[in-house]
Amino acid sequence: MGRFFGKRWKIDGVTAGPISRHYPANGRYSVIFERDDAFLEQIEKINWAKPTIQRLSEDANEPGLPEGYGFKVVDIKYDNSGRHYTVELQTASQYLGDVTQYQEQIAELESAAAEKDSTITAQASTIQSQESQIESQTATIQEQATTIQELREAGTAAELETGLDAAYEEGVNSVE
Repeated sequence: MGRFFGKRWKIDGVTAGPISRHYPANGRYSVIFERDDAFLEQIEKINWAKPTIQRLSEDANEPGLPEGYGFKVVDIKYDNSGRHYTVELQTASQYLGDVTQYQEQIAELESAAAEKDSTITAQASTIQSQESQIESQTATIQEQATTIQELREAGTAAELETGLDAAYEEGVNSVE
């Protein structure tokens, strides 16, 4: 019937009244279950480690229990004059739900990253090999340029010598 507190929540199918937070104690909450709506056995069977919570009332001032958390029961008190149970809860753990899809995505991303790392390593090896070839070819070109310069200089000396010989011959012939 919910005659004093109202029907505001369903926790694992059990109708509950207001949920309040204990501000001085972090992570502490109280949930009221009216005797007309819930029996002790039903309250004790609630899976507080991962409860299913459904809002029945649109009271915007009541945030309820935080989503994604599990709780442990600190105490259950019965008020005979008010005919209700007060369940004291403490946050126990945070659960993330089903993360299988994310684990698969992470595995795929790790595989792709490993493949890219392998490609980068292979490309770095190829670049290093090509740099060695370029250095070797540059040294060869430098040697050939030196040889060409030496040959040019040698050719010019030979021409000079031939020219001097010709001039000497001409000089000798003209004196005669």
